[in-house]
Amino acid sequence: MIYINFEWLEHEELKDYKSLNQYIENKKIPGKINYIFLDEVQEVLGFEKVVNSLNSKLLSGELATYLTWRFYTIEVLPLSFKEMLHHVNSKDDLFNNYIRLGGMPGRLQFDDERTEKNNLMDMYNSILLKVEAAKSTYLIHGV
Repeated sequence: MIYINFEWLEHEELKDYKSLNQYIENKKIPGKINYIFLDEVQEVLGFEKVVNSLNSKLLSGELATYLTWRFYTIEVLPLSFKEMLHHVNSKDDLFNNYIRLGGMPGRLQFDDERTEKNNLMDMYNSILLKVEAAKSTYLIHGV
């Protein structure tokens, strides 16, 4: 499994599509199924070229017969306060912090509260955008 989050500073050099392609090629294990997850891939100028390149290699062999596009939803639930206790280094004021920021597992990757709040707001805004898009679809199609 190859996972790259383009919001992480450690992947900054991969925001060039040629570097990204080379990185993936070096990480792939020949003869094995390789899963590639690109989080926030829109940060890479020309990422489409990498995706098209990977797809064309797949489509060139017998595998093309079996290739179908599937989308899987991975449901992520908030952690309970008890579960959150197991994942934090500092227990100082954890309860108030949990009440203010919630228990979404993604916030555990951040070291400061400001970034945690930004992540939470991004998630909130993303949900609102999806709701608005669904409303627009409803109005357009008149369902």
